[in-house]
Amino acid sequence: MPSQSETFLNYRGYIWLWINSGFLLLLAVIYASHSPLGGPSGGTVLGYVYGALATAGILYLTWYGARKRSYRCRHTTLKGCLAAHVWLGVSLAVIVPLHSGFQFGWNVHTLTYLVMMAVVGSGIWGAFQFRVLPEQVESHRGGPQIPKLVEQIYTVSSEINRVEESSGTELRQFMEVFDFEFSEEKRIKISDLPDLQLAKNTITKLSAGDSEKAYAFLKLATKKRDTALTLLKELSTLGRLRLWLYIHLPLTVALLVLLFIHIFSVTYY
Repeated sequence: MPSQSETFLNYRGYIWLWINSGFLLLLAVIYASHSPLGGPSGGTVLGYVYGALATAGILYLTWYGARKRSYRCRHTTLKGCLAAHVWLGVSLAVIVPLHSGFQFGWNVHTLTYLVMMAVVGSGIWGAFQFRVLPEQVESHRGGPQIPKLVEQIYTVSSEINRVEESSGTELRQFMEVFDFEFSEEKRIKISDLPDLQLAKNTITKLSAGDSEKAYAFLKLATKKRDTALTLLKELSTLGRLRLWLYIHLPLTVALLVLLFIHIFSVTYY
């Protein structure tokens, strides 16, 4: 039974790391013992075999995008597939040079490898983000989700409005200064949030009759501000989690296009 600390990186005792490491060692030994005429290159029999392996690996990495959206797979787990995805991606950084005989130049073949390395690099960065950042998201630790946080802000805002409606001109002015507006269209910023410590100091300048309502308002405003700060943190963290996709996915599409061009040019030219 997997431990609670198990992640896609150390899945089942780093099983996919060990499998890929052993596979790479085998490929390296075969490569070292192979002495084709003209030297190693992508045009040798071994080069074609390694190229086929690299192509299959790239296609598997692309397939994972569909797998993580499937809920009907019974024989694999999403965490296990992600573990294989990550460690296979790292292995391709070695398999492709073995395929080409470590021959690089100013051509589409080298460009394909460079884009593949960019895909692998962005994938590693994404894996790190998904390993670290979820711990900072309240909803991952039993906290309220973003829609509930928004609902809480609206609820507190309604309570503040009720207090404001029953207040005099001076107190209303105080509330307008130390409250903030929130809407779905206009997202709040840290700079929009009021200085509640300054609000506490200002209360002393209000009349005795307004002070009680001012403290009631301040309690609501504090709750609203704390909820807004939590919401901002959630949005910021989730934004960072999604940012890598805007880099990783276009690079993956570019890799598939270049891979097709690479295979086509080698086959027909």
